Amino acid sequence: MNRARNMSVRLAVVLLPTMLLAAGLNRSGAPAFSTGAPGEGTCAACHTGNPVNSPDGSLHLVSESTYAPGETLDVTVRVAHPDAARFGFQITAQDMSGTPVGTFDVSGQNVQLALGSPDHVTHAPAADSNGEFEWVVPWQAPIEGAGEVTFYAAANAANADFTSSGDFIYTTAHPVAQGAATGTDRVEDAVPVGFRPGPAYPNPVVSHARLTIPIEGRPRGSITLTLVDLAGRVVRTAATDDAKGFDSNFQLHTAGLTPGMYFARIGDGRSEYSIPFMVAR
Repeated sequence: MNRARNMSVRLAVVLLPTMLLAAGLNRSGAPAFSTGAPGEGTCAACHTGNPVNSPDGSLHLVSESTYAPGETLDVTVRVAHPDAARFGFQITAQDMSGTPVGTFDVSGQNVQLALGSPDHVTHAPAADSNGEFEWVVPWQAPIEGAGEVTFYAAANAANADFTSSGDFIYTTAHPVAQGAATGTDRVEDAVPVGFRPGPAYPNPVVSHARLTIPIEGRPRGSITLTLVDLAGRVVRTAATDDAKGFDSNFQLHTAGLTPGMYFARIGDGRSEYSIPFMVAR
């Protein structure tokens, strides 16, 4: 009897820290490769209960529209949800081939390199705040440049109830072109005046369902959508009739799409943006 009781006590002592670590937001930082970049997962692998990119909240990356080779670009990670009380994030930067590029500066407050990867930055620690929070992450571009660079980020707007359920996960992709930075052309999610596509929802979306991509502002022409898979193959195209009839949402039926990662490339004839989403079984 005493032996069984002692084993139970020892087991509880061993398991309790593990259970506490697994419950709720990873206060010490998110595990690497959780940004939603091609081939990566998101925080939704552990935090469940709500669809990814719920329309109730948002995640935006804000920076200059271009970077200069060898210079530092400040990227602001801004996440919001009216019911959230604790926030975390992870970000990485990749070139057009999917290779990590540049160097993140984590010498400031509230940020650190994610465990296991020098190319991913996460919170340090999770931030307690009501409704919204933001981090500034400096990124130094390669001296030789890297062409267009896309910043991929995922964020957790958590309810701070010390469990992994009921939290809100958001993802976004933020392309920045190579060029001479002017310091005056600041954009949010790299979208200039005209129109701005938001995160797709629900994400992940099941097959034979409808995916919605909200669009803010008025496009300067017909909106076109090219759907590509993770290998870059075009699997579908679509278009609106004209900008006047645009209803602020682009809807895509997922019938016929095999489970996996996709990118919806949306443009109005002058600009094109890439919106990631995943089709689940």
